[in-house]
Amino acid sequence: MPDYYLSKELSQNFEFEIHKDDCLYLPDEKSRKHIGFFNNSQEALNEATKTSQYTNGCYWCCKSIHNGRIPFAKNKK
Repeated sequence: MPDYYLSKELSQNFEFEIHKDDCLYLPDEKSRKHIGFFNNSQEALNEATKTSQYTNGCYWCCKSIHNGRIPFAKNKK
């Protein structure tokens, strides 16, 4: 069962992004909030929207709940 996190900082689309724990773009520990373990991304989205209506799935790890805006690729080392 995947572990999910919500970014604490707004994305370039002014939304808080949901990420799986193995996502290359998962924010560092101080910049994310643990949502919990869920069977799928939709369940994580349902939980995240309890605290913020401005949520979106990460394009890279939660495509099934991503709203369709393709982000610019972020540089990761």
